Amino acid sequence: IRYMTENIIDESLLNTLLADLGENAVIATKKSDTRNILLSLGVRDGYYYVDVFDSGLRFEPEVIKHLGKARYTTHKEEGGSGIGLMTTFEILRKQNGSFEIEEFADNSMFTKRVSVLFDGQGNRLISCLQTVT
Repeated sequence: IRYMTENIIDESLLNTLLADLGENAVIATKKSDTRNILLSLGVRDGYYYVDVFDSGLRFEPEVIKHLGKARYTTHKEEGGSGIGLMTTFEILRKQNGSFEIEEFADNSMFTKRVSVLFDGQGNRLISCLQTVT
């Protein structure tokens, strides 16, 4: 982590990413029978990453449609504003990092993985189980 915060991403930006992605996972699992969240930080294929796995609701198509383009929330009645993912994408633009979502069909522990990769590529990879129009 020390090398990561000294050379890859500023500690305050990493804190913001972890808080926003973590809060989203907590919100997603709030109404689930299974409430699992796993945070993983490390190096994959030579690049630092942050993975957040959770067992919550899958991404709604509207969330994917607005991803990184405009604020969108599925929990406005609970005070949600959609600022968390927008902030994540602002940080990724500054860092030229990539964003990935993968949803799992047959996993009893987790329904999805949200990843931030500090790979200098600025890509978005969305692997969802539902179609977004």
